[in-house]
Amino acid sequence: MSLFTIVIFTLVATGLGRLFTGDWRTARLLGLGAFGGLILLALIGPGRATFFATIGSSLSSLSWLAIAALPIGVYALFVRNLRRRAEGLEEDRAAEAPRPRGFVLIEEDDDLHEEMVARLRAENRRATNWNRRTFSIAHRGPDNEIIAAGRGILNMGLVEIRGVWIDPGWRGRGMGRGLLSALEEEARSRGADRAAVDTYSWQAREFYLKAGYDEYAVLPYPNGTSRHYLQKELSA
Repeated sequence: MSLFTIVIFTLVATGLGRLFTGDWRTARLLGLGAFGGLILLALIGPGRATFFATIGSSLSSLSWLAIAALPIGVYALFVRNLRRRAEGLEEDRAAEAPRPRGFVLIEEDDDLHEEMVARLRAENRRATNWNRRTFSIAHRGPDNEIIAAGRGILNMGLVEIRGVWIDPGWRGRGMGRGLLSALEEEARSRGADRAAVDTYSWQAREFYLKAGYDEYAVLPYPNGTSRHYLQKELSA
């Protein structure tokens, strides 16, 4: 075994180590191990006479190999330096960019929420024909107590029906259907072409389906319940 053969095997072992481990440190250790093992085998093995006899020619071959590989090595170093310089510029730009300060928890957040909602609505008005309006319809009993009530939120041709509530003593007596019809009629008179509502699985999904609403989405919750989204065309 010649010195040239040992070096070639060492390079191959290093390359395979880099390929399979993805780590240059491990690859170098494999290469050094292969080189040391092969040198030891050449020195104590039966072919040691051949090894010493071919050292001169091996060194000459390695010299030519190094000369041939020199342009490749220079090009690789040049590319690596360019890449590191580009990464450094990206890091500098990231460091110069303003960073957000620490976030804080706000327990009493009603005021903050109102401020954020106002800002979002201002952005929405700039982006489209956002024109949010609300109305409510209620039915009161003889003592002015609320028996049934609901709210409509009009915007961009759609009414979102929210907060529909019927007194338990009046449920199953047509009060809910009458309230929903009144909400839809008022929304239609104000230009709404579609109504949308959401309800939880333990609430009034079947009621809205019977009233002509179509379910278009379901949001499951981890506890086994779900939220149902329904809509209905009012222009028909």
